[in-house]
Amino acid sequence: MATQHLIESGCKHLLHLSGPLDIDVLPNRRADAFKLTCMKHDIPFKVIEQEYSRKAFSLFKNYETFIEEQVADELAKYDGVFCSNDMLAYALYIHAKKNNIQVPEQLKIVGYDYTSFTRMLQDPKLTTIKQPADRLGRELCSTLVKMIEDKEGDKPNNTIVDVELIKGDTT
Repeated sequence: MATQHLIESGCKHLLHLSGPLDIDVLPNRRADAFKLTCMKHDIPFKVIEQEYSRKAFSLFKNYETFIEEQVADELAKYDGVFCSNDMLAYALYIHAKKNNIQVPEQLKIVGYDYTSFTRMLQDPKLTTIKQPADRLGRELCSTLVKMIEDKEGDKPNNTIVDVELIKGDTT
């Protein structure tokens, strides 16, 4: 959905910023969908992975460092970026602003999550993908209860929930 939105907004060269893709977690499917959508539309793309870090207490600083060290030199090649989460998208926006890159005129940015952090931001209002966090929480609790009650230890159910594009000022 995010990649499709960037393409429909006129982007011709796309970048995806993600966490480490060698970890088998569902959020990494965002990178898979990004690649497939780019290939389907014959859009040149690149994925840049951030290394795993245990420094969660300084997450925003980690994102700033990641952008400076691994993304900044590549950024001029792209007109659209799909970030794996909103905090990373905001760090990219701050980098663009500091470096006189006009968002969304020169660079369009889409994040993912729509958490309270994203809703709190007033400038810019991020374009993002909204996850139904309340439904995800209910599904998780239900799955955990089933796993605890089931002595057989069946695999958890991977429920897919609908997401929604929230259009903001960054595309």
